[in-house]
Amino acid sequence: MEGGALYGCMARRAARPKKELAVWSKKKAELIVEGEVHVDKGTPLPVFPIKSSGGPTSSRPHLVLAFGPEGTRVKVAMTSSKSRFELRRTKEGSDEFIILKNGKPFIEKVSVIPAVMHAPEQAFINLEPTCDRGCLFCSADTERDLGWTAARWIKLIVETFRNKSFDAVAITAGMPHGTQSMVDLMIDVVAGVRYALPIIPIGIEPNAVSREALEMLKAAGADELKVNVQTATVKIFKKVCPRLDRADILRCLRDGVEVFGPGNVASNVIIGLGETDTQVLKCVKDLAAMGIVANIRALRVNDANIKKLEKALGKKVGVKDPERLIRLMNEQAKIFAKRGLDPRFFRTMCHRCACCDLTVGRDK
Repeated sequence: MEGGALYGCMARRAARPKKELAVWSKKKAELIVEGEVHVDKGTPLPVFPIKSSGGPTSSRPHLVLAFGPEGTRVKVAMTSSKSRFELRRTKEGSDEFIILKNGKPFIEKVSVIPAVMHAPEQAFINLEPTCDRGCLFCSADTERDLGWTAARWIKLIVETFRNKSFDAVAITAGMPHGTQSMVDLMIDVVAGVRYALPIIPIGIEPNAVSREALEMLKAAGADELKVNVQTATVKIFKKVCPRLDRADILRCLRDGVEVFGPGNVASNVIIGLGETDTQVLKCVKDLAAMGIVANIRALRVNDANIKKLEKALGKKVGVKDPERLIRLMNEQAKIFAKRGLDPRFFRTMCHRCACCDLTVGRDK
């Protein structure tokens, strides 16, 4: 999809009535907080479940569900165990589903939609799932070194485009061999994809890198940047990301705005780690003042991270109240409007996908 068509699609989404958006965003918020739906074993699905090697949904297979007149979508884990939410086929042979909550209809006319490579309409790849930074919320493998060459990644992306087609490419990576190795591989992949697919937008999600590296990634063909500040406060950051430097991340974000331009740089702010709403919104405001479009991400807890997080923080973790997500999104929308920022203008990565978070403009 070319830029004009994409922005036209965004304009149509923006025109949705606020009351209608509120209904679907509240249902989506409940599903995000729950994080899973029960699916009976043997239930035929129209697409294969997603198993990501990074991000909030990396711990187990997930489905992308779409519902509502404009296709509100959410990514949730599949479970065969008992859950408050259940995904059930409406009738034999149909690809239409219903979501039940505690046995009663919650959302009707639900579609299970395909993810080209981990995201709808987007090839979202993780060049290296292994990472030695040890952030406690992350489910990245600390031992399995994938070791793919740039040429192998480029071939996979181009062949996927020929077979399935997609609107965007997003590239992230862990760091099993340090920052420079990650940067070199990412530059080579970006350059190869840009050469093979010249009109496809490319987003990159590295760890904090030098300004020179950002300029090289931009020159190679990257259009948008995401570097994750991760937490709302320095205090929480030090406890959950002890091997990262938050000041260096902020420096990289400032450099990124100068290289890629205001409104073309994003950053995750994870909630559910003991921060207050005031602290979250201050972080979002500070980033917005720099020209950075934050996405507020509810912590996904799982067997791989919950014990480590609760030990480090000395408290229970996770987001229990869907209304908190709604409240923060509403305040986030005001912050963005004041700064002239709009997540809908992102053509790649998480704001483009809009499955794991409530996204201003897509869900409000």
